[in-house]
Amino acid sequence: MARGKGGRGGSEARGGEEHRRSDRVGHEIQRVLSELLVRRTKDPRLADVAITTVRVTPDLKLARAYFTLFDEGADRKAVLRALEHATPFLRRGIAEAISLRYVPDLDFRFDEALVGARRIDALLRGLDREGRPADAPAGEPDPDADPDGQASAGGSRPEGEA
Repeated sequence: MARGKGGRGGSEARGGEEHRRSDRVGHEIQRVLSELLVRRTKDPRLADVAITTVRVTPDLKLARAYFTLFDEGADRKAVLRALEHATPFLRRGIAEAISLRYVPDLDFRFDEALVGARRIDALLRGLDREGRPADAPAGEPDPDADPDGQASAGGSRPEGEA
């Protein structure tokens, strides 16, 4: 009985190869889409779009492209509509740039993961501005403060004062 690469059964070897191929195709599609959006689209709604990742199904029939916006105030729905409207143009550009038997359908999605990362980054920057060291726990009291919460000058009171 013939076996695939590395002594594995044929179906296991093909599964790994299909996964690697879909990853490579996804990276190429991301590169091509990014270039098309920067250099060849004329729609102003697409000026601030960045393609963050492209995931392609193992059969290479569907490419799910995740995007983010440089302008956080931009209307995501309007940008999504513009991407969907530009899909035939973008698919033609992919066909010209990448030699594939079949150009995958494009499905655009807003990349929510980056929104969460930006929110966490803003929270961490806010902690730095409050005067605490970034590595200090938020609930620790100031060692130079007296029980009333006031910082003491010098740390001790002169004799005779109560």
